[in-house]
Amino acid sequence: MNNNKPIPLISIILCTYQGERFLQTQLDSLLKQSYPAVEIHIFDDASTDATQHIIRHYAALHSTISFHINTQRMGFVANFEQAIAYCLKQKTTHYIALCDQDDRWHTDKLSVSIKALTQLEQQYPQRPALVHCDLRLIDAEDQLIHPSFFARKHLHFPNKKAVTTLLGYNGVMGNTLLINRFLANICLPFPPQLTYHDYWISLVNELFGKRKTLQHPLIDYRIHSNNTSNNRQKKGGAIYQKIGRKKVELPFFSDQREPLIRYLLENYSDLTVTDRTLLLQFQRYLTVKMNRWEALLFLFQNGFLKKNGKHKLSVCFRLLIMSKPQH
Repeated sequence: MNNNKPIPLISIILCTYQGERFLQTQLDSLLKQSYPAVEIHIFDDASTDATQHIIRHYAALHSTISFHINTQRMGFVANFEQAIAYCLKQKTTHYIALCDQDDRWHTDKLSVSIKALTQLEQQYPQRPALVHCDLRLIDAEDQLIHPSFFARKHLHFPNKKAVTTLLGYNGVMGNTLLINRFLANICLPFPPQLTYHDYWISLVNELFGKRKTLQHPLIDYRIHSNNTSNNRQKKGGAIYQKIGRKKVELPFFSDQREPLIRYLLENYSDLTVTDRTLLLQFQRYLTVKMNRWEALLFLFQNGFLKKNGKHKLSVCFRLLIMSKPQH
């Protein structure tokens, strides 16, 4: 980074709810970042435990922390949406980093991410852009579960544009995101029925911007029973059949994706012909307008499936055994 230029300000958005158990550890890790120009905006979603007391204590000690309280609970997606909108109104904010309450950032998380993002912007000026990274998995007692989230989930992010990767299994975790103002502007407002904000932000960026994937962990991602925004439980709406006692689900039907695809098609007129065609095909798949052979061919030909062989065989089995998908 050019030392003759002002250091760009990174606004960290930390959304909290009932986070008293791990919040202090996370705040300490944010305050220890090696990157020098950081402010922390905390948006609490009407917590009733000691979360607000902890935040007030830290805010009193550190002028870089600002604190916002929702009078009624909004849910983590709407909370992140309002927080991003707030930061966009602050003209001093150059970049936005999203943060969950129960993780632990490595000291160089921001400095490594901003270096990658500014390099990306030098190559592609005036474009939406994001940087995300791998994570280490830890438990509630700080014990290592797995050294790589990417490896555990069999995630692979090509260096080139890969809409199917982000449209399908995605794997871009919101708690790793560093985004620029261009991306923040075009991803708002969030569409109705959005289940995960990171899915939306990363997909919009893949369609219109540039991405850099850092293959090494910069965050300790805490897995525990009370995760909120980063606990991706199965949602309703899955299409499945019962085979014996086993429920067999089709890929990508569990988290309300079809309304998001419809929203993209209706509200983003500058989609390329190729991307619009892919989205329309994916919409056909999600609305069960394809038979099982069409669906299988669509997923394989367009690279929606993970490279793991066992995973591909599992998807083949699920698609072929389901003679007629049912809600």
